[in-house]
Amino acid sequence: MHLNDPWTQQLSRRGLLLAAAAGTIGTFLPKWTPLQIASPDPEVASAAFMYCNLGTGEVIRRGVAVPRSQYVVGGGQIGPGLPNKLQSVLPFGGADIGSNTLPQGLDWHGSSAPKTLLAADGSSIRWRGRNTTSRYSGGVRTRLEVAAPGESILVSFKARITEVVGHREAALMVSLLRTTDSTSTTLERVYTARDQSFERCVVRLTAPPGGTSGWKLVFTGEAGDGAPDQQATFEIRDLMVTAGGAPSPWLGERYAAPPYAPTGYVGGDVVVDPKLASSEFYLVARTLEFGWIGVPVEVSAQSPRISFSEVFGPDACITVAEFYLVARSRWQSGWISKLAGASTWMPMRFTNIDGIAGKSRPESQARLSRASGMVAGHSIPAGTTARSMTPSLDAPPETWAASFDSSRWSYISFRVDKAPFIGETTVPAGVRSEVHVPNCLDYDRPYWFSFAFRVNTTVHDAVYTRKVVLFQTRYTKNASADSSALGPELALEQLPGDRFAVSYRTDDGVPVLAGSGTPAGITTRTLGPWYAPRGRWQNLVIRANYSRSGGGELGVWLNGATLINAAVPLGYNRANGPKVRFGAYKFSDYPATTEFQNFEFGPKELSGRILRPLAV
Repeated sequence: MHLNDPWTQQLSRRGLLLAAAAGTIGTFLPKWTPLQIASPDPEVASAAFMYCNLGTGEVIRRGVAVPRSQYVVGGGQIGPGLPNKLQSVLPFGGADIGSNTLPQGLDWHGSSAPKTLLAADGSSIRWRGRNTTSRYSGGVRTRLEVAAPGESILVSFKARITEVVGHREAALMVSLLRTTDSTSTTLERVYTARDQSFERCVVRLTAPPGGTSGWKLVFTGEAGDGAPDQQATFEIRDLMVTAGGAPSPWLGERYAAPPYAPTGYVGGDVVVDPKLASSEFYLVARTLEFGWIGVPVEVSAQSPRISFSEVFGPDACITVAEFYLVARSRWQSGWISKLAGASTWMPMRFTNIDGIAGKSRPESQARLSRASGMVAGHSIPAGTTARSMTPSLDAPPETWAASFDSSRWSYISFRVDKAPFIGETTVPAGVRSEVHVPNCLDYDRPYWFSFAFRVNTTVHDAVYTRKVVLFQTRYTKNASADSSALGPELALEQLPGDRFAVSYRTDDGVPVLAGSGTPAGITTRTLGPWYAPRGRWQNLVIRANYSRSGGGELGVWLNGATLINAAVPLGYNRANGPKVRFGAYKFSDYPATTEFQNFEFGPKELSGRILRPLAV
């Protein structure tokens, strides 16, 4: 089996959507316990070459029940075996509320902040914290060292913050601590009081290199502001720490964090033998952690079997409950939505979502730091080398995606609600729901972009500068001596009153390494604005050639009409080229909802899309 190469069959929107799963996220069942499924969906099953329920053992091939052992091997758990680094102290025990004694394996953290143990059982702990001289209300830390110098770990847990007294934005932060010299890594804000109770959170932490002493895991409570005597109740459950290894290049970091198990994740694989010489399928699987996922696969004489660990990546830890193999020619639009039913996507939060170990983009109180939209890694556009396409830190639960081949995303939607605290400042805090490609574009090399987009909300702000950035190529800051926060070199923007514009910028080859927005030395030029009513699909094709020396080229075609096609200054003088982002990056007091279809980009020429765009 191998993942399919780019193919040209045109499919309608929302086909293989990464849809919702009903049930609890991240539940680990040491002995497989199937969900109660009466039967496969009759319509989908009748078109499927094969259906398998890994809980009941039912396998239907070409409409006939067959022995599972002849066609499917594996119990449903996918991924490498990963021990829980805290297994020696789990389940928690030895706590005593009367003496304020924590369970074995945990110590109080933050001597100046009063902390009171409220409850503890085998998998959870609940305490009340109060801040005094700083905004931190103390917390708990592991007695065990969970990371060696230079080691990367994945920490997964569920949390809840209740009974907040004071500012409503109480938060939970996580870090690593070397107790031999009280050195701490940067505190990562991972959970706030307004987040969904017991939502699963995954954090990648990397211990600094050097020395011989290990690092302990710390959970710290944080008050909403600096005022003293604020209180909150914090609860953590299902804590699992595993070796992080390298960031997963396939389906993203969140797939690499195994579901909770006190001792460790067993792992495994599911291997399907269709017993065919060759064929092209959709593998449509329901996972307990992420819902329905659709992946195009092929079998051939050279690769006759389908290995789920190969499909989803060797580091992916997921549990498959059932799956269909459907020939591509027999797949019908809307079947994934039909299979998923009316259930709602349950988000899993992730800090440092960009995959940079030990680093996350700074948050403001207006940012919810949720990430739940997913795009399968094999759908990375042709011409790029990265295998990951991940939502940025602020993608809210409404983000979802569908992908059909290796050269485009067929459908993805973004929603950004009105952010808290907006209106207290002259310029609203930016709130984003975007996906981005982590690789930089090259300078002096033409890139083509083609996509259809529509917005379903209006920017009602009276201030003209309020906007929603829908597409951008964002410059890459230099590794050192670069404190700038400049606007993107190229951006598609939604403006007040259902108007749109394309802006592009240059520094004329002279680096501007400080300042925000468009400081002195940055020249901005604008195409438009043009008017389009909300709800209308628009087709955009762009050809961009970025330059660090003040040159460049830009072609922009809107619905077949030429906006520009000329040599123009485009790009900033930086060590590395810009990165691609699209979605909804909102600088507005109002919600934003945006949809994209058939997003393609790369060095391959897409001029044919100008007059013949892909159907929506």
